[in-house]
Amino acid sequence: LKGQELRDVEFDVTVTVNGPEAVYEFEPVNWSGSYYIDIYSEREYLYLPEGDTPSEECCQGVVENWLQLINQYMASGYSGEQLINLMCLKGKDSYSHVLLADTRYMMSFYAIDLIDGIPQVVSRPYLVHFKTEPVETSDMTFDVAVTNVYTRVADVRVTPSNNNDPYTAALIPTSDIPDVSNEQDIINWYVATYQASGFRGEIISHLNSLSPETGYTLLVFGYYGGVITTPLTRVDFTTEPEGECENSVVRVDFM
Repeated sequence: LKGQELRDVEFDVTVTVNGPEAVYEFEPVNWSGSYYIDIYSEREYLYLPEGDTPSEECCQGVVENWLQLINQYMASGYSGEQLINLMCLKGKDSYSHVLLADTRYMMSFYAIDLIDGIPQVVSRPYLVHFKTEPVETSDMTFDVAVTNVYTRVADVRVTPSNNNDPYTAALIPTSDIPDVSNEQDIINWYVATYQASGFRGEIISHLNSLSPETGYTLLVFGYYGGVITTPLTRVDFTTEPEGECENSVVRVDFM
């Protein structure tokens, strides 16, 4: 559909913000079919400041971007009906996730309908704006132990001083880490290179797929909503070299 053919839809939306976490509750007001939601931060080019109305060019861009995405999935064997069921929502719904702290966001709702067997955008975007809250630094500390280190295995335990604040823990080959002495540079490198995990409470893990005679580094630091909240805790260790098997075949019985 072209921009001027798109209908207007409205949604009843409530966004509850707690730090970088946002909880969304929403329900269509004048649309009973399927719909899709995009969320853009103020750092993304598709973000529109609060009060701005999507132009016809913007609406057409939404239509074309959606069709491009759908065509990729349909080329992989999905039917239009399958994609609507997998990707879209219907009726009243809610969900939550953690975003970047202290950042403006825009939710974009648009109605989706199956036309000629293809899911298509049939409405102008309905926009909702909100802003996440800042995240403070934490006084959380970590007790980290790496034990029973052998050729390919090791046991790891990370115990934070509290079970409430989120943190990241990552095992990386030491050779991959930049050769810098500033721990802040190491953290910055990690969050720019990897998707930071989010843990709470104690971690106990048995690693069983390590490489022999290889240096590894365990990095642990507080991290929430894109904000580094504690200093870095780092533990380095090296697995043992691979030795020859000392077992011997004494007898073979053929049945």
